[in-house]
Amino acid sequence: MSHHPHAILYYGFNLSDGIAWALEEAGEYGDLVLPWMRTGDESADERERPDIPEDDDGDDDDGDAADFITQAKARLVALAPPEYANTDPDAVLREHYGVSLTYYDYYSDRTYYLATHVVEITGDHKPWLVSAKGMVMRPETERWDDKLRVVLDALQITPTQALPSWVLHAYMPG
Repeated sequence: MSHHPHAILYYGFNLSDGIAWALEEAGEYGDLVLPWMRTGDESADERERPDIPEDDDGDDDDGDAADFITQAKARLVALAPPEYANTDPDAVLREHYGVSLTYYDYYSDRTYYLATHVVEITGDHKPWLVSAKGMVMRPETERWDDKLRVVLDALQITPTQALPSWVLHAYMPG
């Protein structure tokens, strides 16, 4: 375990705060309610759907959070052109959609995010120079908002965060 602080700076949407979802589709008890997401209450026919893989990370404790990431990536791969059918889901998100959908751990909590640009820094790095001009111009010139909107629409999710932004999370890894 590292005793150095870590930081993640990304352009996109915060999807959770480590405890609760930051999505309008979170139900009364905090579970995600999405028409394409398998929840464990489905019939055998629904469990056989090839576009929704089983949770294969070996951790049965992570509930709908890990299921969401696994199932969301599978959905995006299924919606991508056929040449991506046998491609690593993270590569499909990066190459076809121009985004990453991931998380970081803060002790036992995970914070999920959807981003077009991610910078991760550990406390043992030298200072990192930030270009304010680049932070303003790149999202517009590279159409990052459009890329994020395509993925949000495909996943049928609505972040509680109104607009994509630069988001900075500093944390001590768990």
